[in-house]
Amino acid sequence: MAISFPAYTRADTGAGAATSYSINKPTGLVNDDYLMVLFTKGDNAGNATITGFTLAIDEQNGSGDDKSLGLLYKKITNAAGEPGSYTINTGESEESVSQMVIVRGADLTDFLDVAYSAGSHLTDTQNAASLTAQPITTATDGAVVVILAATISYADIATVAQVSGYSDFGGNGYD
Repeated sequence: MAISFPAYTRADTGAGAATSYSINKPTGLVNDDYLMVLFTKGDNAGNATITGFTLAIDEQNGSGDDKSLGLLYKKITNAAGEPGSYTINTGESEESVSQMVIVRGADLTDFLDVAYSAGSHLTDTQNAASLTAQPITTATDGAVVVILAATISYADIATVAQVSGYSDFGGNGYD
C-alpha cells in the first residue's frame, strides 16, 4: 500500500497561553492508520503530551527564546473506539500550535524508520533567513520523511516554504 495522508486537523491555544487544549480527530481514521501530531510551543522549553501517544521527537531550546517542537504518534487498532478529540497537555501555560495527521500505509511494525538525533539533524537556527534540512537515509523503502519547521513570533521572520516533493500541512502559527 502506498503511504498517504488522507486528512489532518489543526488546533492552537489562540491569542493566549494555556496548559492544555483540544485537537479534533481527522475524519476518515481506520484501523492500521497512524495518528501523527506535530507540535510547537513557546516561552518555556518542554514537550507536549497526549495520553496514549508516543513522543518520537522532542527538540527543545532553553536559551533565550525558549521553544519546543516535536512529534507524537499512535498506531490505531480500534478506530471506532477513538475519541472525537484529544487533549494536548503543554505542561505549563504556553502558546502552542499542533496538527494531527492521518498516516496511512506506514510500516505497522515500526513507525520510526530513522530515529531523530539532535547531533545529525538541524536543530535551532534563531533568526535564520532560510533553513536547510540535513540529509536522511531511510532504512526501509517507502518510508515517510517528516520535516518539522517552526517559527515563533511573526515579527521579521521569513515564511517557511514547502519543500519540493513533500506534502504541506503547515502555514499555521501563533504570535
